[in-house]
Amino acid sequence: MALHNLTLGIPVRNESLNLKQFINSLNISVDYLQNIYKDIKIEIIVCINGSTDNSENIIKNEIIASHLDVHLIFSSEGKLNAIDAILNSKKYNDLIGFIDADTLLEVSAIYELYAEIVDNKNLFAVYSNMTPRGNDSFIYRIQKSHYDSRFSNTRGYIHGRFYILKNADLLKVERIKRNNKKWILEYGPLVDDIYLSRVIVATYGVGAIKEVEKSIIYFKPPQNLIDFFFGYRRIIIELKRLSFLYPEHNFIQKKYFSKNRYGFKKYKNYEQKFLYLIYQIIVHFIKLIVGLEILLINFKIIKLKHVWKTTHSTKVI
Repeated sequence: MALHNLTLGIPVRNESLNLKQFINSLNISVDYLQNIYKDIKIEIIVCINGSTDNSENIIKNEIIASHLDVHLIFSSEGKLNAIDAILNSKKYNDLIGFIDADTLLEVSAIYELYAEIVDNKNLFAVYSNMTPRGNDSFIYRIQKSHYDSRFSNTRGYIHGRFYILKNADLLKVERIKRNNKKWILEYGPLVDDIYLSRVIVATYGVGAIKEVEKSIIYFKPPQNLIDFFFGYRRIIIELKRLSFLYPEHNFIQKKYFSKNRYGFKKYKNYEQKFLYLIYQIIVHFIKLIVGLEILLINFKIIKLKHVWKTTHSTKVI
């Protein structure tokens, strides 16, 4: 197996509540990888993008003071702006990965992704197994029924919480100018994983993306209905924006990324069936509400706002 150096990019915006825990898990996971592959070099680039909290000071005190090769940079607000800045700052031209700072890494999380993508010449992107953590609230339990791999199908597309790419150029977004101000298309894509998944499938085929189940990353789903609404709305709005920006990719979502809607029959007991049903009902109502919003935007009755609204209840794991 040929070894490759690795760049890890970490966009940070108002993550002070979880940063210390995240940094600790990052240190341990990087050390685990380097204990196995002692000759690879790893650089970590943290990009502050529009933070108004204490994130910058925490990073300076925690990460930069560590033994890791860490660089702190800044960009304008927005995850893809942070990704652009990281791509322009990296010194290695090998593998590149991106990790959300509101997560926690299992010890072997980085190693498992690295080993998988280096060992498989047909893969161009690998991503971690998302494992939800939260209190035992009702809203958490209905979301867990969605995220739990026992109850859902293989995604087939990247999840942006932690992924590694062979080709960093895939993320150099072409800022296509479209004459459609009501969808603020001049900013290009706003969600990295949706756009990136389509580009990879269009370029390399559906088999170029893989979830690595042994690479576990913990996250906190929305703990209230308001954050649940805005998190799901972000996906719907971005899919609409991408349909205008890159119409040549529209077939990919339907052909490769649509989920099986008959999962209800697979549930083992009535509680699981009930949680699944409630989740689907809530999602259905969100789609109706956002569908109405989209209609009003199309008729220029209202303007598109808060595409990436912060979901505060997801910030402490």
